[in-house]
Amino acid sequence: MAALAKYRGHPLLFGLLLSVLVVLLTTGHLVWRWDFTVYDLFTPVFRRPAPRDIVILAIDGQSLDRLGRWPWSRRLHARLVDKLSRCDTKAVGLDIIFAEPSADSHDDRLLARAIRSNGHIILPVVNEASGTGGVLTLTTPLPLLADAAARLGHVDVELDRDGMVRRTFLMAGPGRAKWPAFALAMLLTDSPDMGNHLPGRRNPHPDSASPGSWVRDYEIMIPFAGPPGHFRRISVADFLAPSFDLRTLEDAYVLVGITAPGLGDGLPTPVSGHGMPMPGVELNATILETLRSGQAVQPLSLPLQLVLSCGLVLLSCLLYPRLQARSSLAAVIVLLALTLLSSVLFLRFFLLWYPPVAALIGLVLGYLLWTWRRLEWTVAELAREKEQAQVTLHSIGDGVIRIDRQGRIRYLNPMAEQMTGCGTEEACGRPLAELVQLTDERHGRELVPLITGAIRADRPAPLQVDARLANRDGREYIVHVSAGMIRDHRQGISGVVLGITDLTETRSMAERLTFQTTHDPLTGLPNRLLLEDRLGQAISRADHRRQRLALYHVDLDSFKKINDLLGHSGADLLLQETAARLQAVAGPEMTVSRPGADEFVILEENLAEREEADQVAGKLLAALREPFVIEGQTVRLTASIGISLFPDHGSRVEELLRNADIAMYHVKETGGNDFLLFSGRMQDWLQERLDLEKRLRRALERDELTLYYQPQVRLSDGRLMGVEALLRWRTREGKHISPARFIPLAEESDLILDIGRWVLEKACRQAKEWQDLGFPPITMAVNISPKQFLQKDYLALIVGILEETGLAARYLELEITENTIIRHMKHSSRFIQGFRELGGTVSIDDFGTGYSSLSYLKQLPVDHLKIDRFFVRDIAVAPEDAAITRAVITMAHGLDLSVVAEGVETRAQLAELLAQDCDKVQGYLLARPMSAREMTELLARGGSCTAYPARKQQS
Repeated sequence: MAALAKYRGHPLLFGLLLSVLVVLLTTGHLVWRWDFTVYDLFTPVFRRPAPRDIVILAIDGQSLDRLGRWPWSRRLHARLVDKLSRCDTKAVGLDIIFAEPSADSHDDRLLARAIRSNGHIILPVVNEASGTGGVLTLTTPLPLLADAAARLGHVDVELDRDGMVRRTFLMAGPGRAKWPAFALAMLLTDSPDMGNHLPGRRNPHPDSASPGSWVRDYEIMIPFAGPPGHFRRISVADFLAPSFDLRTLEDAYVLVGITAPGLGDGLPTPVSGHGMPMPGVELNATILETLRSGQAVQPLSLPLQLVLSCGLVLLSCLLYPRLQARSSLAAVIVLLALTLLSSVLFLRFFLLWYPPVAALIGLVLGYLLWTWRRLEWTVAELAREKEQAQVTLHSIGDGVIRIDRQGRIRYLNPMAEQMTGCGTEEACGRPLAELVQLTDERHGRELVPLITGAIRADRPAPLQVDARLANRDGREYIVHVSAGMIRDHRQGISGVVLGITDLTETRSMAERLTFQTTHDPLTGLPNRLLLEDRLGQAISRADHRRQRLALYHVDLDSFKKINDLLGHSGADLLLQETAARLQAVAGPEMTVSRPGADEFVILEENLAEREEADQVAGKLLAALREPFVIEGQTVRLTASIGISLFPDHGSRVEELLRNADIAMYHVKETGGNDFLLFSGRMQDWLQERLDLEKRLRRALERDELTLYYQPQVRLSDGRLMGVEALLRWRTREGKHISPARFIPLAEESDLILDIGRWVLEKACRQAKEWQDLGFPPITMAVNISPKQFLQKDYLALIVGILEETGLAARYLELEITENTIIRHMKHSSRFIQGFRELGGTVSIDDFGTGYSSLSYLKQLPVDHLKIDRFFVRDIAVAPEDAAITRAVITMAHGLDLSVVAEGVETRAQLAELLAQDCDKVQGYLLARPMSAREMTELLARGGSCTAYPARKQQS
């Protein structure tokens, strides 16, 4: 500043020097961060409503919940593309990388066929550099898919130095810019002529000499029309639903991509906000809308930037000498505003970006230097400035203390008075050490003697330290202390000013936040994050000391039922009490954690013998078996515990956690309420389950599943009234797999939804086929799984299948288990009422094995009760079972419900049911489940299943 001051009498020369500074700042990109900040502040000028014809099919959390974990199969993608082909879209951008072949090449061919059939599909190309200056890695779709696509488009975006996305390149490629941007490729599919008039700053060397380099061309800046979520989104799960109206996507540009958080596809943008990145598919939608609406922003050329910036600076230097002090301030404000206005106008009306910060710095610096020249005005303003400084000191939230050379207090602002517990008048003239004690948090040293000693020694003592402040009232603060030396005209130290910032609440909040990040909010136990950290440290210690450690995975049995019984608040109290019992058994030496839901994991170090793990697990089970009293209700609880040991069952965190989890699930499979140590056989068991699930998926595709039909006979006259459809699996090798093995596995996964739809459609089609052959109509009973029953659109699915097969609803009976109905009473009532309005009938399956309360029977419009085979088995020999079935039949008839007894295998059982007035029966005595062909032959014979005494003969 002093070097430039000598030119104050030559404004033109001074302006030239400032212009040189502006040129250096601009060409050296020294103020890029501030320029980006200004650009981000101007972003709202581009805000505009989202166009209705740009739609994002979102792979969101809902889609993942309903369609399965990511990545999906190519078959599912093919299904998605096929459905898109039925929509009259302009173009479809499939923003998903299909670089690797799937396990089943048939799926890839299915997807390729769907893409080729559509004719408007754009696939992405991704470039990556392996390390700084590394070899270019290019990720392209499978050749099969690339050949089928209408075009390929690159998804290369430019991250600015601050990690934000503000720019992109319309053309890019290896060696030369041959590929259009993903969004541009979509537009070119609909409007090929657009490629002849691309906006953007050109690359002076569009054809690179090096084939291994990535070449970009047509650089544009992205004018964001809105924050993430601006464009219309439709969940893929909703789009694939049968009820979706395809006209919604008519004449639309459709982009398919990931929006679910946690899948790593988000990019930070100036409009993201609150730490929410913009999904890549939405960024492509923004670029698409920008190009289509002609809103692409181009950087102003460097010569024009320099001319405009230097012109403003020179103008200011010519104005300042001719203006009064107050007028020059107004002039600089006007020039600063003019500079910002120019940037806004260029951006808004000409779609050109003019970075204004270099010019702003030149204007401000010029004003400061020229005002320095007016010393008289500055001196005149000192008194006012002093008063303002006093007001500022009194109003700021930090404490300010000034002490003299002797360490005596000369000034306290109000915040300092509050911290010291002493007013200014009382404190002035007293040593600082009498009022407060300042202790360095890190080293524990006293700071007041250090400060006063530095003053007396006439040496600087710059101080920036966190400390504990204790005043004479005994109150303590956590503070940040900074010290600034005061020098007199002889350059001697005359005192010091202490700035004291109160960090007490901030520190407390940070500690609370840290605790919340690493602990379960309900029980206060460590969460999975802290557990993994402690387990990693424990493994290191055990490995160093050659010791064992044990990991106990505790999972509460049937907690869902308990949760339904107690409600959420009661279940939370039960979890808290469970945590307390586990902690009491574990003691302070073990870590008890709650990773989530009804699971607890306990870490034990210094395990001497393997047998000790069995003893600890036994104590844990015993503690949980003791009855709990929750809100006046007695609850009995059991648990399944899986144990893994280090180093026996793994040497890494994830191995030990996984193996303990496997052991726990093995206990679950065998009935629960026990503990088990992990073994290699369990891994084989888990692998067998995974293999069985894969085979089951293939079985559905290969048509290995089939339906058998078990007759249901009316007891009054022996007439065949209906059949129950039963699922069977026979592999291509001829091996029969029991439903007891594969149906629970299908229930655990989403396979049951596809299988259930297949069963329902197959059963309805078969019932209609028998009617078309001229046989008397019979009722087809189909079992419904809980997952099917809880689907929002399941009733619509049933209506669609009935319409497709032509079967009247009155010949379809849905069997729903008692537990499923009770757990979801509101949904059950609505669904059953809707199905009965169609004409169908509903049967409560496994009646008597679930809830004991029968009041729900009056609330639900069901038609039949089905007595479980458990009660029928001993009905002829056990009076209590006979009494139960008689009571159920009498009650059902009183409610105008019919009763079906299943599992009838002996004539004695049949006779007893006949005597009790049971309506219908089914079981091996009458007929075993039959194939469709065998059932057709039985119907052709008149439907006679077996001979048994008629009611009249019994009377």
